[in-house]
Amino acid sequence: LMKKLTVFICILLSLALFPLPYFYYQFLKIAVCGFSIYSFILYYPKYKFSFINIGLLTSAIIYNPVIPLYITKDIWAIINIVTLCLFLMAYRRYFRKHL
Repeated sequence: LMKKLTVFICILLSLALFPLPYFYYQFLKIAVCGFSIYSFILYYPKYKFSFINIGLLTSAIIYNPVIPLYITKDIWAIINIVTLCLFLMAYRRYFRKHL
């Protein structure tokens, strides 16, 4: 399940680099925030506050749909790329071991 979710979220983040309707970015925030929280909860008992777990927590805060951050599209593009790299690193380190 984690492999498929990680790939799905990475595809969503990649697509966010293109101009899409506002609804897509709202959906992206919900998906990334939920995935980040789920991944953090899943891996916290074993890895505590590792670099990637802190990154997952940070991405949950940044993509939080309840209290949104209002920043420019250029900055969001950079955040999306950094988050994509974080999830790829997490996949390589954590998720691949548990498939």
